[in-house]
Amino acid sequence: MYRSPDGRIADEILYRHDEARLEIVEQGRPWSFDADGALFRLVAEARRIRLAHLFDPVLAVHTSLVEPLPHQIPAVYEAMLPRQPLRFLLADDPGAGKTIMAGLLMKELIARGDLKRCLIVCPGNLVEQWQDELYHRFHLPFEIMTNDKLEAARTGNWFQENDLAIVRRRLFEPLARPDAFKQRDVTARAFADLYRAQAAEFPAECKTGDYEKRIQAAYPIHPLPRSNADVPEDSKVGLVVLSAEHPYTKEPGNAAEVSAQAILESRGNTPRLYRNTLVFLAADKVRLQDLDEELRRFRAWESILAEKETLNLDPHQVRQAETQKQAADGTVTARLPETYQWLLVPEQTNPQAPMRWQAVRLSGSDALAVRASKKLKNDEMLITSFAASRLRMELDRVPLWRGDRWMPR
Repeated sequence: MYRSPDGRIADEILYRHDEARLEIVEQGRPWSFDADGALFRLVAEARRIRLAHLFDPVLAVHTSLVEPLPHQIPAVYEAMLPRQPLRFLLADDPGAGKTIMAGLLMKELIARGDLKRCLIVCPGNLVEQWQDELYHRFHLPFEIMTNDKLEAARTGNWFQENDLAIVRRRLFEPLARPDAFKQRDVTARAFADLYRAQAAEFPAECKTGDYEKRIQAAYPIHPLPRSNADVPEDSKVGLVVLSAEHPYTKEPGNAAEVSAQAILESRGNTPRLYRNTLVFLAADKVRLQDLDEELRRFRAWESILAEKETLNLDPHQVRQAETQKQAADGTVTARLPETYQWLLVPEQTNPQAPMRWQAVRLSGSDALAVRASKKLKNDEMLITSFAASRLRMELDRVPLWRGDRWMPR
């Protein structure tokens, strides 16, 4: 009886004439471990990571900086992941955590080896937010496509060089024209059909493009109040623009916070009721000095033109003064959004906790009120509507029920 080199056991009857083909060999090992140990460990670790989802059913949750809400786990792991190929429309109310669900889905598909290239198409004002959220929370290095990057692509095709990309939706809007289908593939035509279908469902006020006026109508603006009595009581969210006498600095107890605190606590001698409906826009103390300098220059040229007859200016000098005045006016207009860049939002974790101020820096090219509105909504500091699951979660934090009985307060 013997074992063959391939591991099978066999037997054979030997006779005297078989002695000639028998020989004694040294005892050896059927296999050896003389390969590179570090390389073997690397391959084994890669295999373990590839199969990690079989041992951890919520791998993306445990490897990301997120705390998913109760409704997000079933949506990702019970509704979307089992679908192969995935054809799923994820739609929910603002603040329901659609970005978190999308990030969990992408990370799970990457861990399973089902996703290598991903394209996110979103509104232009949200591309940076998507990039930051996916990188800081899920460690997914998405790149934002721009015209400069398209022209600087080494291969001539930027998408071949970047597997994870974010594109502004406006770059796809020309695909919605019927004459754009001549040189487009099936994917582009399908996206154009989807875009046209969505555009047909847009409310009429969203098609006018007059976003700033709609923001001002929905959220009243109170510019430069001289006292807390100048800001009325209103159940609507209002933006209070603090005067330049109360600039913001990062030091505690700065002039902007003191002025905002006085307005928030009372109106005149009466305590304010709607304290959670006011946010404040304050000027940066350092940028305010630059604005003051440009404003003085504008007022100087304005004074010269007002006294041109007294100063006996000739027509050439008048034209020079008008040109300088227009230039100073343009500079002041440009410096105003740069100066008023701090949004002060009152924050209170629970009714017993003290109120504290959260300072948010505004950026962008929109009007100041539009910037404030978008920033508040994107960071969920202003929630205009609650998803049912989020509302249930918030109500569960309030001790209204004890067993099956309601506890009145």
